[in-house]
Amino acid sequence: MSKANASKIKQLLKQYNIRQKDIAAFLGVSAQFVNQVINGKRSTASVMKAIAFFTHSPISELWLKEE
Repeated sequence: MSKANASKIKQLLKQYNIRQKDIAAFLGVSAQFVNQVINGKRSTASVMKAIAFFTHSPISELWLKEE
């Protein structure tokens, strides 16, 4: 499982004026689910990819692989 860099993700979302509920609506999931992914409580590729897309960031910058 990968650990999210939650503070960086939240900062980027704010910078690009994207709300978690916007990503949730785009994917057809709940905003709570997106929040759980951001906070590292859940891990799903589709949400991770969407967040990376909307924040113009590579996934590797947003999620650090645990060793």
